[in-house]
Amino acid sequence: MVDTKQEFPVYRKYDGDFSFFKIEGPNKFIELKKLADFVTKYEVKAKILPDFQFISDMISKHNNHWLESTEEEFEAVHQLLKS
Repeated sequence: MVDTKQEFPVYRKYDGDFSFFKIEGPNKFIELKKLADFVTKYEVKAKILPDFQFISDMISKHNNHWLESTEEEFEAVHQLLKS
């Protein structure tokens, strides 16, 4: 599972820059999905094992499904949601 010394937030994205993740802790994250200039926001709080595993996999970039991202990338997409 998640390293207890892990510092949060952690930023990840999918290849192709269509989904950005802000992992706020070992049990919660925000996902921004971008389609052209339209953005949807999902806030997830883990309650069951698959959700906790999903977060752990994102942090560890398990099987190279996720890429490193930055706060700046996340916030740039988040600004599209606000406009």
